[in-house]
Amino acid sequence: MTIYFPLKVEQIDLDNDIKSWNLQGIRRLWWGRFYSLNLELDSGHWRKLYSKTLLGQMNDVVLYLQQNSPDKQSV
Repeated sequence: MTIYFPLKVEQIDLDNDIKSWNLQGIRRLWWGRFYSLNLELDSGHWRKLYSKTLLGQMNDVVLYLQQNSPDKQSV
């Protein structure tokens, strides 16, 4: 998976680099509902991906993680 930041690009291997992951629904009063995919990497860093809906690329990543790494999902 490739994450683009304003000044850098980060490559994450979803099979080898992830220590744990979880999906959270966040309800904001004025902005509605957001979804956050939290990835804890083996290096100790956390990467958080936010989306307004679970459709599209966020859904593809969540489905991949559910199929290939269900043991790494934290509650």
